[in-house]
Amino acid sequence: MNPKESGSKHRPEITGKVLHIENLDAETFFRELDSIKNRLDEISQSQTPVKSEEKEYLSRQDVANIFGVTLPTVHAWTKHGILKGKKIANKVYYLKSEVHEALADISNRKEATNV
Repeated sequence: MNPKESGSKHRPEITGKVLHIENLDAETFFRELDSIKNRLDEISQSQTPVKSEEKEYLSRQDVANIFGVTLPTVHAWTKHGILKGKKIANKVYYLKSEVHEALADISNRKEATNV
């Protein structure tokens, strides 16, 4: 049913990217718009912000430099699951956060064996 036929004078009609509003004075339109804005503000303030994880990738050479090892060692660690590599455009990259986790793991193992 078309909004015009339903008897609703203030119902907007959306076609494509155009919003048609008929028989609605500017004051009422802006009052309704402010009401919607206020409600959206209330909703956004009540929501807990979601922290987005920054995904920074490191090259194999970066990882080798961080650990002070050679590229073949980085390859071996990746092959054995110590590091998780991601193949992107025929190259292997590592999430910086995962590299730091692996570094902490290796440091903890080293401390445990030295005790």
